[in-house]
Amino acid sequence: MDPEIEPLHEAAPRAIVDAQISTLDFLAGTPLPPDFPAGVGARAATLAQQAFTAIISNPSEEEQRTAVLNLRTPSAVQHHVTMLNAYDWEFVEEAKKLRGYVVATLLTESKHPEAKVRLRAIELLGKVTEVAAFTERKEITIKKEDAGAVEERLKARLKSLLPPTLEVQDAEVKEIAVVKHAVKGE
Repeated sequence: MDPEIEPLHEAAPRAIVDAQISTLDFLAGTPLPPDFPAGVGARAATLAQQAFTAIISNPSEEEQRTAVLNLRTPSAVQHHVTMLNAYDWEFVEEAKKLRGYVVATLLTESKHPEAKVRLRAIELLGKVTEVAAFTERKEITIKKEDAGAVEERLKARLKSLLPPTLEVQDAEVKEIAVVKHAVKGE
């Protein structure tokens, strides 16, 4: 078996959907037979909805895989992909609304009569990405040095760490023979 080919029963549901989408893209340039049903039929729509429900409700991966593998027609796969895309957009819009709600609530709490609550609300507002008043910034400076200079600096540092009575000499590295021991049974 080709090591790059993953059996369907081991593939992740997301990988199966990606493969189905790739197949749709491939078939997009291929003319369909005249007797091929156009549009999404009721059965294809139902299968797409079942696959969508399985993916977003997070049952076992096996249930997700089974539901996705039931999408056997291009129209069912396309309907499923459309549903997933719409779900993503709804999720993004909902996240924006929640973010706005959190910021608005923090603004309200920043006027609270109790100083402790006000301070905490202002601190959290300062951590909001757009404000970034309390964002820690780290600066990294990269110095390019000659390898010889680094080696000399390293030697000097090592000498400073050794006791003064110990004399250090440069050593020369010689080739070392590597001996493999045979293990019984190989």
